[in-house]
Amino acid sequence: VYLVKGYSAGLRDPFAIVGEVDRGDCFGVGCRVFQCLPERPIHRNNETSEESKILADAESKLLADAYWDRFASQCILSTSELISKGWISLDDVESIEPALVTAIPAIGILEVLAGSANNTEAQDDEDILWTIDGTLSKREGRPRFDNMASLFWPKVMSIKRLLDQKIENRKVFAEAHNVQVLRAMICNNAEHISFELNVFIDRSNIEDEHQSNSSTNREIRSRLIELTLMLLRVKPYQDRMGAIFEHKYGDTTSC
Repeated sequence: VYLVKGYSAGLRDPFAIVGEVDRGDCFGVGCRVFQCLPERPIHRNNETSEESKILADAESKLLADAYWDRFASQCILSTSELISKGWISLDDVESIEPALVTAIPAIGILEVLAGSANNTEAQDDEDILWTIDGTLSKREGRPRFDNMASLFWPKVMSIKRLLDQKIENRKVFAEAHNVQVLRAMICNNAEHISFELNVFIDRSNIEDEHQSNSSTNREIRSRLIELTLMLLRVKPYQDRMGAIFEHKYGDTTSC
């Protein structure tokens, strides 16, 4: 040993070997032979680091799964509200109308980010408040080693910063009426829209490009749709899509 690691290792390693052999009752007599040596578990650096990585990956996956579950719950809540307003129909949800495949997750994202922009607890630029259950997700708590989070996060933040913009010291783009306008703009993507939605569109005059906030609202909608199209391709959302569209919306006890 000393030829490879030096004289100090040559003196130390034999005792380490004895310590490993005599960690417990290795002779079956109910006591340790070398009581003077501390009883310590064997640690091999490569095994320990590998185990740590496995644990870290598992923890990261649990965090990511919790985010996806919250998002699916938000989509269910948003769908329920849209049905109750008459903006979309239960039949279209149950038949998975193509326009709603995009609209529902886009509105789910909008609701999460608008709720974060309006909440005083989400003070940092990158804080996300899940109003569905009150969970506050801070930047340092984001899942590590999650490639999807790294891919989506810049696009999520670009939308949140648009909603965070202030005009005369008000976050006008995240205010309740403007969020309704954005919801209507997103739902107005089907071949046939409901009477109730059409009435809101006409009253709000949302198709007028000269309306205040119009250009920013169109940019927000565009970015929401772009992010949603990415979302539709990933397995965590695909795994939960059935739960969103197959939810018993007609059952008032299930929402």
